[in-house]
Amino acid sequence: MLLTKEKIKKAKDVRKPLKFPIPEWKEKGDKTDPYCFLRHMSSSQRDEYDQALQVQGDLMPDKVTVKISMKGFRILLLSHTMVDDKDKLLFESFEEATEYLSERSTTAIERTWAETADINGISPKAVEEAEKN
Repeated sequence: MLLTKEKIKKAKDVRKPLKFPIPEWKEKGDKTDPYCFLRHMSSSQRDEYDQALQVQGDLMPDKVTVKISMKGFRILLLSHTMVDDKDKLLFESFEEATEYLSERSTTAIERTWAETADINGISPKAVEEAEKN
């Protein structure tokens, strides 16, 4: 089937959020591990994320150079991808996500970031796989 503009506009992307356990945040008495949902970003959401990382850049005819801010980059991605069971973002902003996540376990944040980076095609592993294709 050849795609047309109309078919693209009507297409329903299959981007079901991934249920992701975070056992590091289990509280005493919990019978099961707590979890969150991690979503796949849309193209415009990814652009917002990329723009938020960018500090400054230079455009040249055959080369684009961008400087990236590494401060809070894990929490920034989580602020764009952690959702509730109705696919609504858990945090209203990066600042709110920072308030809730910045003092949490590095292990939990790193694992959650790695998973959401992977499903959104921006982890080192995902980039390597894409380059092979």
